[in-house]
Amino acid sequence: MQGRKVTNDVTAKDAQTSNYQKTLLLVGGCPRSGTSALVQALNMHPEVLVGHERFFHLWRKGTLTAGHFEKSRFLNVEDGDTFYDVERIITTDFSTRRYPAARLIGDKYPRIYECYGLISEQFPDAHILYIVRNPFSVAESYQARYEKEEGWTQDFREAIREWNRSLAQTIAFLRTNSNMTVVSYETLFSSIELLDGMFRALGLDPANSNRAGLQKTIDEFKVLKDKPVLRREDIRYWVSCSADFISYRTILQHAIDQKSS
Repeated sequence: MQGRKVTNDVTAKDAQTSNYQKTLLLVGGCPRSGTSALVQALNMHPEVLVGHERFFHLWRKGTLTAGHFEKSRFLNVEDGDTFYDVERIITTDFSTRRYPAARLIGDKYPRIYECYGLISEQFPDAHILYIVRNPFSVAESYQARYEKEEGWTQDFREAIREWNRSLAQTIAFLRTNSNMTVVSYETLFSSIELLDGMFRALGLDPANSNRAGLQKTIDEFKVLKDKPVLRREDIRYWVSCSADFISYRTILQHAIDQKSS
């Protein structure tokens, strides 16, 4: 899971003043693929501060710039930044207390694949962490929200169309950009050793992370993984006929190659 390691050389003086250059870390995948759990795990390391769709509306409009990640702006949630209220945004403690120690700062946008052009233009040095999940689970998750959550208009069919777009555009992006680490939802949260590998790939010492918090994340994943779901043959048939499994295998192989390099 190595990819290109994110490094940040910091002098003693810089560390004291906390004015050294931060590395931008951008997180995404496809909706319902575990991006929120991934950010939760990342923020259990004291040198990481990543928002939960901190700049959702700006991502969506394509107006996000490097200036939004400057300290004064990054820590100041303004109207029009996101659909979340400020209380949700600061659950990762968006304050001056955590910012100085953070070497990697950034944001999560599930549909990050829609923004690869923006990233190449505005954030060419950013590191991208992309998470991929199997299409059956993504489709089931979309459908569950479609049936239970008012305002969610995308069913399992749209899930696979979205999932296919995410893979295709990510594979195209990887051909010209090596600054991306790919992780698999099904394996990443299965052991603390694999989460440690993710931190190492980002140039961080996993020993400094919140070990109890990471173990809780793993335990929650196991409960979710073992939870029985209603079998839907129509969903399984749609996924089997419509999902781009060739691209899925390509992405998974990329993750395996990074991990072994």
